[in-house]
Amino acid sequence: MTYSKAFEELRKGKGMRLPIWMPDMIVRGHFPTNEEELKQPFLYMHTKSGMYPWIPTMLALYSEDWEVVD
Repeated sequence: MTYSKAFEELRKGKGMRLPIWMPDMIVRGHFPTNEEELKQPFLYMHTKSGMYPWIPTMLALYSEDWEVVD
């Protein structure tokens, strides 16, 4: 699946990952509502050791093997 198709699912609340990553590495999105303090949307990497800001690389943007996860 392309990045753009996986990102559409991410906006619906799912996660996305590349198969070359460790199984616990999942990109998730934060899309705030009007009541939240953090007003800007952002992407983060969720792993078993925590959550970290994530910015896609050119490799990630052009990959066509993205997986969608819950």
